Amino acid sequence: DDWLLGYKRELDEVTTRRLTPLPDTDITDYISERAVKLRMVLEKKRDGRFKGRLILQGFREPSSWDGGPTDSPVASMSSIRSLLYMNGNKGDIISSIDVSVAFLQSMEYDDKDFKRYVYYKPHSNAKSQYYILRGPIYGQRVASKKWFDTLRKHLITEGFVPGEDEPCVYVHPVTKMKVLCWVDDLICRGSVEATDAFYKSLA
Repeated sequence: DDWLLGYKRELDEVTTRRLTPLPDTDITDYISERAVKLRMVLEKKRDGRFKGRLILQGFREPSSWDGGPTDSPVASMSSIRSLLYMNGNKGDIISSIDVSVAFLQSMEYDDKDFKRYVYYKPHSNAKSQYYILRGPIYGQRVASKKWFDTLRKHLITEGFVPGEDEPCVYVHPVTKMKVLCWVDDLICRGSVEATDAFYKSLA
């Protein structure tokens, strides 16, 4: 009972955002032979919450699913120190956020791309449920790269300019707001007004 709420919440979140169920009549030998297994990882958080994480087991993932490089940049420690300790405008505030279910908010696969099939078996006596995977989920090699690309596109659309030497630091030329990215963690520095506007657009 302790784990049930976190388990169901994670299953619903991933199913809604990423998975298209396949009826039994659509499951061919081609699909069953190529579908990659999903696994639910249960974790008790430090704050006492019981959390589930439905992941794709990356070591089972065909390399053809990557679609290119999987490396995702993160900010250097020197950039983090610079952002925190640099001289700024009077009234600047520093804030941070851990973007919730970040990887599940990455851009979906292109409709023209090949289909990726997965399956999930909740327990040993359960029937396997097959799905079409519409976008990256946790455990995939390319998941953090897809999130980086998605966040980068959003920030540029909002007027932020990425650094030439540091692609994970963005500056808004008008508001002077600065955003530093470390996967799904963001450190922000700017005025109260710019910070409020940033979080509103991010939401």
